Amino acid sequence: MPVLSFAGCFGEFWNMEFIKMKDIVKVMSKTDRFGQPVPFDLTFVTCDEKRGTGGEKITLKDAICIGGPSTRKMIRDPHHDTNFTRNIRAREGDKIITVSILLVTRFNGMIKSI
Repeated sequence: MPVLSFAGCFGEFWNMEFIKMKDIVKVMSKTDRFGQPVPFDLTFVTCDEKRGTGGEKITLKDAICIGGPSTRKMIRDPHHDTNFTRNIRAREGDKIITVSILLVTRFNGMIKSI
């Protein structure tokens, strides 16, 4: 009778690096010596509870976190810290996406740990 082994399936998983959510937030907010945001790569899952949509896996390479003081008047406070969200965009793009840190699955090649 053949013996089934899952060792090959889990081999890659055990060699992966993990990153904590608090470390993702730290790296996202880093700036270089000129005050420019440091780019990062991330993969996240979309989710919009109000519309009942989501589940799409999105990978952004060379993304940056958008933040800091705004020149326009804020209509409402997004409470990014409370909601675990950040506004990000591709460094060369112009579309801003609000991403929940809770829905990030990979960050700079590392798997987000729980």
